[in-house]
Amino acid sequence: MPPHRVSRRECASVASNLSIVVRDLHAVKSIKQALEQQGLFDRARKITTRPHHTQQQQQAAADSTAVSYVPVLASFDAASLPADLLESIELIASNGSAANGDQVIAFVADGDLCNAQVIPPSDSDRIAQALLRAGPSGCYVSDASCLVPTRWERLGDVVLFPHGTFGGLDGAEKGGIVLRELAKGLGVKAVGVQGEIEGPTRDSKAVLMWGGDGWTTHRENGVVYRFDVTTNMFASGNGTERRRMAEWSPPEDCPCQPSETGSVVVDMYCGIGYFTLPLLALNPRRSIAKVCACDWNPRAIEAFRASLPLNSIDDLDDRLEIRQGDSRLLGLPDGPDEAQWSDTADRVLMGLIPFCWDGLPAALRVLKRSGGWLHLHGNAPDGREFGERVGREVRAAVREGEGENEGEGEGEGEGECASCEVCVCHVEGVKSYAPRVWHWVADVWIRREQTNG
Repeated sequence: MPPHRVSRRECASVASNLSIVVRDLHAVKSIKQALEQQGLFDRARKITTRPHHTQQQQQAAADSTAVSYVPVLASFDAASLPADLLESIELIASNGSAANGDQVIAFVADGDLCNAQVIPPSDSDRIAQALLRAGPSGCYVSDASCLVPTRWERLGDVVLFPHGTFGGLDGAEKGGIVLRELAKGLGVKAVGVQGEIEGPTRDSKAVLMWGGDGWTTHRENGVVYRFDVTTNMFASGNGTERRRMAEWSPPEDCPCQPSETGSVVVDMYCGIGYFTLPLLALNPRRSIAKVCACDWNPRAIEAFRASLPLNSIDDLDDRLEIRQGDSRLLGLPDGPDEAQWSDTADRVLMGLIPFCWDGLPAALRVLKRSGGWLHLHGNAPDGREFGERVGREVRAAVREGEGENEGEGEGEGEGECASCEVCVCHVEGVKSYAPRVWHWVADVWIRREQTNG
């Protein structure tokens, strides 16, 4: 049976079973004294010394090595001990290999070293410790617990905190010490604060407070993104939706199935390749034959192109076409695609929030005349309300495109137009966007009637 992984939250309920493992028996007394001074030694238990077998030694029945188990309370943290004593502690992972005592804490359940679990300190712990390290220099208050933010975003080797975080830093020199310790503690090259995402090009307004430039390499779901956090936005909360789109296929009972040669996808608001990169990197050519990606933000296109060589994509030159310009003009002679994408797409991704209604005419132009799928993003209090509005908006766009402007149509989530069928087949909740507002994605199937010439 695999060992139980003990979380920090669970520590209080299993405090009597927590120990640190000391291989240098001469250091046990000093470590105990240091723990007592910190109020971290568990006086209810005794220090024990016993043989230790690694898993390999157990299998070979080899001689063992003696180690000491020093009982500690649930609040124990390796940073509580002086650096010279930390060198005397060998924290053991579950596979018997040694771990870095400066970066991990080992919890030993039931005194069995083979069940030791290596639990890295959380980012909250690292932030608090970094602020405390800066405190003795007179740069910050000594109690850092109240200053640790409740949320942040780690993008590659850059960490961004919410706007206004650490706004009370007194002076550039003192602030620099705090930020330097934060970067060191979190293991990143740069620390910054988020800004509001605004404007039609969805530019990032993040500002770096410590470190070099904002370019970072971020990995998610096996896909590599290269971008500048100060100019390009990246919504970490959309990771599950990016994977869903990459793995998506039509319901088996739907007549609108991809061809044997693979689907053609148009990504109308590709940005830095949020959805296009997973579509190509996680799918073979027989599944996704080609992606046509468009965005009118030149900085996003620059980052998109920088990410391409970092991913393993077969036949990239044949499977990807990128255009810069206004996506609302796609399918028109004067549009970014010069009408070359018209009547080509099996699927159209419309990943723009809060709403993407003004892109529907273009989406219908690039969608195959026989029909296909639209994946529309938007914000609404609940999924049913969003799905109903999507149905109305799509049918209205179809009628307008065909010159059928009379009436508002019947039904709320699915229904028929004069020459096509529109069905909101699924509404996916992505994440909370604001109080009582969610980000949703609707998968819409459109089937158009074929006319004989």
